[in-house]
Amino acid sequence: MKNYEKKHYFVVMAIATVVLSPIIIGLMPTIIQGILYDDRTVWLVKTPLRVYTYFSIACVIFFLGSLAAYFFYSKKIWIALGGFVLAFVFIVIGSLNYMIIGEDGIAWHDYPVNEEKSYGWQEVEKVLLVIDDETDEHSYELYFKDSEMLALDRKGMENLNSQLLQLRKIYGFTYTRQE
Repeated sequence: MKNYEKKHYFVVMAIATVVLSPIIIGLMPTIIQGILYDDRTVWLVKTPLRVYTYFSIACVIFFLGSLAAYFFYSKKIWIALGGFVLAFVFIVIGSLNYMIIGEDGIAWHDYPVNEEKSYGWQEVEKVLLVIDDETDEHSYELYFKDSEMLALDRKGMENLNSQLLQLRKIYGFTYTRQE
C-alpha cells in the first residue's frame, strides 16, 4: 500500500532545502572558491560577504521552486527545472566574487558590479596596519601607486602580517601602523 503521492517529493525537497541551507550557505562558497581559485602560489582566498547573500538567494529560490512544483503539479517539471536553473545562476554569480592574496599580488572581483582588479606587490606604495583601540579590531589598508586603496579586515588573515613584512623587504613599500 502506497501512503504518498509523487508530488510529495517536492515537499521533501523543500524541507531538505530548509534543513540543509545552513550547510549550503556556510560551507559551499568556501569550498567552491577553494576549488576554483586556490593553488600553490595563493596564500589566502577570502570569500566576500556578498557571496553568502547570493547563495542564500539561491536556497530561497530552490525552496520556492520546490513548493511551487508541489502546488502546481501539472507543470512540475518546468517549475522545478526553472527554480533549479535560476538557483544555479545565483550560485555561479556568487562564485565569481573573490579576493585572492598570494605570491604574485592581490586580485579581487566584485561581480557583476566591477571588473576584476589585480595588483602585483611591486605596485603597492604603502600598507597601513589600522588598529582600533576601542574595539581592538585590526585591518589593513593597501595603497597602490595608481591611487587605488583597498581595505582588508584582518579576521582570518593572521599570517598575512609576516608575509607583508617579507614583501616589504623585497619590494620596498612602506609598512606602518596607523593610530
